[in-house]
Amino acid sequence: MRIGFVVLVFLALATPALAQEDGGPVVAKIPKVNGLSMKHVFTVMGVTAYGDLHTVFMCTSLEKSKEVTVAIEVWDYDGGLLNDVTQDNGVDTIDPGESTTMETEYSDDDVAAFDDDEEIELSDDANHGTARILASSTKLACTALVTDKVGDPPASMVNLHVIAKKKQKGD
Repeated sequence: MRIGFVVLVFLALATPALAQEDGGPVVAKIPKVNGLSMKHVFTVMGVTAYGDLHTVFMCTSLEKSKEVTVAIEVWDYDGGLLNDVTQDNGVDTIDPGESTTMETEYSDDDVAAFDDDEEIELSDDANHGTARILASSTKLACTALVTDKVGDPPASMVNLHVIAKKKQKGD
C-alpha cells in the first residue's frame, strides 16, 4: 500500500508542467509570468506552425507610463499546450507605446519577412491551433497573421481573427 502511494506521488511530481495546462485557452488556468499576475486579453484561432507556414503576432502597448509584459500561449487542435510561458517561452516586456513581434517556431527557421523580437518555441507543430494572449495590462492592441516563412516578401499571408478574451464580435 505504501509503495503504491509513493509511486502515485512520484508520477504526480514527474508529470510535465505542460500536461497540467492542456484543454485550451478557456479551460487552462492563467499562469503567473515572471512573478506577475496576467490577464487573458485576446484569443486567436487558426494558429499555424506547420510546413512553410508560421504565425506572427504583433502587439503594441497602449500604456502611458508603465511597461507591459506580454505572454502568448499556443495550443494544438486538440487542446494540448505547445509552449510554457512560465519558462519565458513566448514572453516579452515592452515599454509604453512600444511594439513586439513574436512568431511561432517549430523548426529552426525564422520567418524571412519579419524581424521578430521573441520566438515562441513549440514542442510540436500547430495545425488548426489556438493562442491566448496574456498581458500584465489590458491596455494592449494586437494582431496576428499566418505567413510563409520562406518568402521576403511573403508569397502568402492572411490575417487571423483576434477576439477579446472569449467573446467574438456579434456575441
